[in-house]
Amino acid sequence: MPPSTVLVAAPTCADYEPYFAQWWAAYEAFTYAQKSVYLVDTTPGTTAYYDTLVARGVPCVHAEPDPRPTGYLITGWKEMAKAAGSKTYVASIEADTICPPETLTFLVEIADRYNAAWVAHEYPDHNQNGGPICALGCTLVRVASLKAGITGGWGDVVPDGHSVDAYIYDTIRGVNGRCIELSNFLTIQHLP
Repeated sequence: MPPSTVLVAAPTCADYEPYFAQWWAAYEAFTYAQKSVYLVDTTPGTTAYYDTLVARGVPCVHAEPDPRPTGYLITGWKEMAKAAGSKTYVASIEADTICPPETLTFLVEIADRYNAAWVAHEYPDHNQNGGPICALGCTLVRVASLKAGITGGWGDVVPDGHSVDAYIYDTIRGVNGRCIELSNFLTIQHLP
């Protein structure tokens, strides 16, 4: 069986430009060989940051964000799913999240071993005084499950009171069922 392929992707915007150099260095340091990268600029009303990314040679797209709160996540994940094509996984590494070099190798080994649709690792949350959260900041998602989740409706309707990441998670779990949350295996930074 050929090795699993991973698209490292994230929604981003001009607000995250100060973190780009660290994020890019972390991406390049990932030891997993079968990786590629794709960023989705959701800066509303301008393509200036997208133009900056293109000038740096970063594979990316600009997409106007969904107007709902956290709509940039909905838009970003739809674009990431399109860009994933025939890859095995999308690794959602948020544009302000710095993961160690072994991250992709570790997440892929877990996902492949347990045939998981979703493997997430905790990282520090800005809103909980650095307490851990397990969300889209460091998550490996099987592309087939991601696309089935979009078809299943999460890309169009996120019910009131649901966070986008929790709704994506619940929808994917309904499609494939096996979702794994990990903690204390990797040291991950969530930049301020």
